[in-house]
Amino acid sequence: MRREMEIGVKLAEMCERLHVKHVIYSAVDFVYRITGNRCSRYDGKGEIEYQMKGMELPLTVLKLPLSYDYLVNTLIPTRQGSDYVFTGIVDSKLDFDVMNYSDIGPVVKLAFERPNIFIGKTIGLTVDRIDINKVVEQMTEVFKEKKLNWRYEKLSWKEYQRDKKNNRELATLLDFHCNYAPLRDVRTMQALNP
Repeated sequence: MRREMEIGVKLAEMCERLHVKHVIYSAVDFVYRITGNRCSRYDGKGEIEYQMKGMELPLTVLKLPLSYDYLVNTLIPTRQGSDYVFTGIVDSKLDFDVMNYSDIGPVVKLAFERPNIFIGKTIGLTVDRIDINKVVEQMTEVFKEKKLNWRYEKLSWKEYQRDKKNNRELATLLDFHCNYAPLRDVRTMQALNP
């Protein structure tokens, strides 16, 4: 996290020195400031955003939700006999915002084309709102197609954190997105990226 922050601050200082006319920063919510729980994946980016805003750059901040890409690459099952078992699914009945990394491109293009509308704004992006059960349903379809047996064990966030073999960073992210993250407007994103 420290290295990411150093690079981010140097880039911001360079933009300031070169009088860059429009800086677009792809950010995420600052988990530690909101929840008190450390999440290095997000906290470094949050700190860079605060630094950039303090420098009064001509800045547009695009806040990203949890990424489908990240979920797919992180929720990996372990093999137990003939079954594949997902042991790290944090239970929640609440919806959270998601999108693919590829969805941000058209929004960035629009922001560069219309800087007078976007400079000084922080915009929360999303393309869908799902709950963990929808993620499980999607995984079920994938495993059915491949004719593989699988099961999952849902845990509360506290149970998940107590087990040292679990990915604490993922638990913090899922807890944040299910219980603390501000909900974004899907219709706004559809207008920005039809």
